[in-house]
Amino acid sequence: SAPHPVEGREDIDFEVEIKGVKERVLPEVTDEWANDVSEFETVDELRTDISDRITKVRKIQAQMAVREKAATVLVELVDAEVPDALVGAELQQRLQDFALRLNAQGVSPEQYFEATGQSQAALVEELRELAVQGVKADLALRAVADAESIEATDEDVDEEIERLAQRLDQKATKLRQDLERADQIPAVRSDIRKRKALDWLVEHVELVDEQGEPIERAALELPADDNDEQEDE
Repeated sequence: SAPHPVEGREDIDFEVEIKGVKERVLPEVTDEWANDVSEFETVDELRTDISDRITKVRKIQAQMAVREKAATVLVELVDAEVPDALVGAELQQRLQDFALRLNAQGVSPEQYFEATGQSQAALVEELRELAVQGVKADLALRAVADAESIEATDEDVDEEIERLAQRLDQKATKLRQDLERADQIPAVRSDIRKRKALDWLVEHVELVDEQGEPIERAALELPADDNDEQEDE
């Protein structure tokens, strides 16, 4: 028996009938098995490949964590009040992005609030806090770019449009025309400049572990081919 989930009700009695017991039998790990299930001829080669893949994933995760932490610390250095106009614009963009994500999933705002139990006011306040952090990060990265004379070259813009075109499955010339008509090239250039500023920041921060011991940057670096693949994604 078990207590009833509703307080004050009698305990629930039930019976369990076991109709069978199965044991999962795994194949013997041999070179023949490795050759059947993978492109490798031996177990050692397969294990080495798995280990290499896990190491690469962990290095990528570590690199992302470094960038995220560097940006967070940079934002914490901005103690000045940010302009309400900038926060309002950032908040409006985040609200639009939120609505688009819900729409893509076929969920209405009302359904979202009912399912999560979150009020509209609470969501707006949450997004407002994120907007403030976003504006601070934007201003801080612009300041870094100004201080270090970091600029987005025409070649940088061309490469960025090419990457965007590949992701959107469009021709780069068509995408450039659309961006120019919408006067969005300056925004693209600004985003590149801020990304380069963050790259500069990451390259110059001191890396330490949880105990404060220095971390060798080489330990987080991927082989050249893997870095190229990351940039193409």
